[in-house]
Amino acid sequence: MQRILYLYLNTGGGHISGARALKTGMETLFPGQSEGHLLHGYPPRLVLDRLVMEQGYSLAVNHFMPGYLLAYKLAELRPLIALSQETTAQACSGYIASHIHRLGITKVVCLHFILEKAARDAIRQVNPAIPLVTVVMDPFSVPPIWFGVKEQEFCVFSERARQSALDEGIAPERVRVFPLMLRREFETPRPSEAVPELKRKYGFDPTRPLLLLAGGGDGLPRSDRIVKEALARGFEGQIAVVCGKNILLRRRLRDLRTRMGARDLKIYGFVDFMADLMAMADCVVTKAGPATVMETLALKKPLIISCYVRNQEKGNVQFVTSNKVGWYLTEPGEIVEKAREIFANPELRRDLEARISALGIRNGLSDLARHIFQL
Repeated sequence: MQRILYLYLNTGGGHISGARALKTGMETLFPGQSEGHLLHGYPPRLVLDRLVMEQGYSLAVNHFMPGYLLAYKLAELRPLIALSQETTAQACSGYIASHIHRLGITKVVCLHFILEKAARDAIRQVNPAIPLVTVVMDPFSVPPIWFGVKEQEFCVFSERARQSALDEGIAPERVRVFPLMLRREFETPRPSEAVPELKRKYGFDPTRPLLLLAGGGDGLPRSDRIVKEALARGFEGQIAVVCGKNILLRRRLRDLRTRMGARDLKIYGFVDFMADLMAMADCVVTKAGPATVMETLALKKPLIISCYVRNQEKGNVQFVTSNKVGWYLTEPGEIVEKAREIFANPELRRDLEARISALGIRNGLSDLARHIFQL
């Protein structure tokens, strides 16, 4: 029996969702042979550290991008990379080691760069023979801090990411490339004839197009402005917005719905049916997080990226625009008009679907799980 520890932090939704998907995929592929345990890498006593790392990330990305860009540039400096990982290791390695020991862990998978040295030190405290593998969650634009701990295995999601690892001095045999992992429910597009019934199930009119705005755990920044613009222009379609844990965004949208009498606007917090919402959507507007972008494309849905985290998600935008499988538009008016064009032009939708199909997107979850299991 392999007992695998998956380490994550809640900086954005990708790390925890990746950990969950990998755990589920591993246990599905190897029933009775694999037992997974998810662990937030910071001890509960580090309340301030958690707040700074997780809420600070959220606030910077959504409300103060210059602060995030400064932190990102500092994270490219080798001395600061070593210092940040060492500080985290001193605070967290004992906590992680206690779980490795108590749970009888035989393998550790790290899904956040700041936890890599803490994981390595924790393993050395318990049993140095335990393998450590880091899954690099940034598929294209990969900051050097991911490769601060070199004596481990790395799994990446593009040749560009692999080259970044080699440039940082990682041995070629320690880096493996996989297709980006997706949650199972996003693997296959729904049959078109199933969509009307799905819309009825969730209270939408099956005869009218649906615009979905979603942006991960913190919601889509400025989605209220997009909705306001759509309502002001007499948008013909229905609108669904997923706000995640962004309470302020949810409140602004509810106020907007009341003021403008928007009966065709549905507002959600966290949902466990995102795959259904995407399957119903006739166009998806999102930020350039890798999971949401690839899930949208895997379902062959028209995609508009309205914003991205500078540097970190730039490669994701370039992937979409260079392959002509979506648009990068920042102005609410442009987004609304592009959605209208998509709804009104079946030929545009067919061409877009053909280009998405030509990319050959497939779920790398099973390949990744098998590789980690066999290490």
